[in-house]
Amino acid sequence: MSKLAGRCGIYCGACVIHRIFKDKDLERAKIVAERFNCPPDLVKCNGCQNPELGDWSFGNNPDGSERCEIQKCLDSKGYDFCYQCPILTECDLLRELNGRYEGVLYHNLKRLKEIGKEAWLEEQESMWKCPECGSPIDFFVENCRKCGADLRETRKRNIGRIRSF
Repeated sequence: MSKLAGRCGIYCGACVIHRIFKDKDLERAKIVAERFNCPPDLVKCNGCQNPELGDWSFGNNPDGSERCEIQKCLDSKGYDFCYQCPILTECDLLRELNGRYEGVLYHNLKRLKEIGKEAWLEEQESMWKCPECGSPIDFFVENCRKCGADLRETRKRNIGRIRSF
């Protein structure tokens, strides 16, 4: 489970790329691939703490460039997580991603630093599950892919909980 601690503050277990790959959701893979102009088979990730060749965070673009600029930045500075960087709040890369995730990344990074990776992962894993069937869910999904439950309130509650830390 420790490889699901996103270096940028994303819980990889709730990352749309990770969920598409783990859930074998080819329909959503095609949508994401079109958005990012890549083949659907590149929409896959096992978690950025332990990337494998071909993973989204590993940087296996068809042209050989890095897909995850945050991962590249952290590696160049020798940091494990963005919270270790002295320019955290001024970072344009993280600011843009944080906006897509409704501002929770800064809160997640703060919490990760406070309680440690394993405790943070347990906390996150318990939050990002369907309340009806217990299946893992991603940050953006509105209905459970397994049982169809409406997840909008769950997502809203999770975001509120993260912001309260």
